[in-house]
Amino acid sequence: MDNKIEKERNYWIFPYKSADFDVEACLKKHNRILWHLTSNTEKPNLKKGDFVFLYDCAPISKITFLMKVVVPYLENPVPPYNENKFWRNEKAKKETIAKYKHSCLLEIIEEINSIDLTYKRIKQIDNSFSVQGQHRIGGKALEYILNVANAIIDECLECNDSRLLTEGKVSRCTLVKYERNINARQECIDKKGCKCAVCDMDFEKVYGELGKGFIHVHHVVPVSERGGVYEIDSAKDLVPVCPNCHAMLHRKGTITVEKLREIIAKNKK
Repeated sequence: MDNKIEKERNYWIFPYKSADFDVEACLKKHNRILWHLTSNTEKPNLKKGDFVFLYDCAPISKITFLMKVVVPYLENPVPPYNENKFWRNEKAKKETIAKYKHSCLLEIIEEINSIDLTYKRIKQIDNSFSVQGQHRIGGKALEYILNVANAIIDECLECNDSRLLTEGKVSRCTLVKYERNINARQECIDKKGCKCAVCDMDFEKVYGELGKGFIHVHHVVPVSERGGVYEIDSAKDLVPVCPNCHAMLHRKGTITVEKLREIIAKNKK
C-alpha cells in the first residue's frame, strides 16, 4: 500500500457496542451520527476529512462502517441524529451522556460488511492492533483494513445496479482492487460536488437532509478494463452521477457521460 495514503488522511478506530446503541438504524435514517469523543480525539487531534472505522465490540467484534469526519468538535451537541429510540441500553445512555461532553459529527461513506475485518483476523495480520478506546491506526493493520475496504467500495461502484436473483443463485461481479480508492472517491466529490454530471439531479434539493451528501461515483473507464493496478486521477477518471444515470451508463457496455446527456436531451423533445 502506498505510504502516501496515511499522510493524506488520518484514520481512526472508534469502538462502540451495538447492544447499547443501534448505529445501523441511525445511519439508515440520517446518513450521519453524533459520536462522543474521548480525550484522545478532542481538538486539535481529530480533523475535518479524517476517516473513521467504526468497530462493534459487542456482539460481533468487527469493523462495521467507514465514516468521514464532517464536524470534528461539538460541545454539548443537540440531536436530531441520536434520538432516544436508537438507544437499546438506558444505563449505557445515561453513563455516556454523563461522561462525555464533546462530540463530533460523522457521515457514512460505506457499510463495511466483511468477515475479514473481525478483531481476530486483523490481529493475525498486525499483533499491535487494538480496539481499546478511540485512537489513530496505521502500519500493517491500516494497510490490511484499507485493502479489504477498497474491495468492498469497488464492488459498490462497479456493481451498484444490483444483480438479480435467478433460481436462488446470486450473479456475482468480479472484484478488482486498486489503491487509494477511498481518497480518490472523496476527492471527486470534494471537487465536483454531489450533483449528477448527467441529469443535474441534486439529492439534497429533492430529499432534504436525507439526501445530503448522497451520490454515486462513476469510473469513466471501468476498472475491469484497466488491466491491473493504476494511479487514479479523481479529476479525469471519476464523475459524480445519480444511481439511475449510473445504471444507464453501464446498461449496454459503457457509454460516455456526454452521450447519455445527448440521449436524455433527445428524448425530452
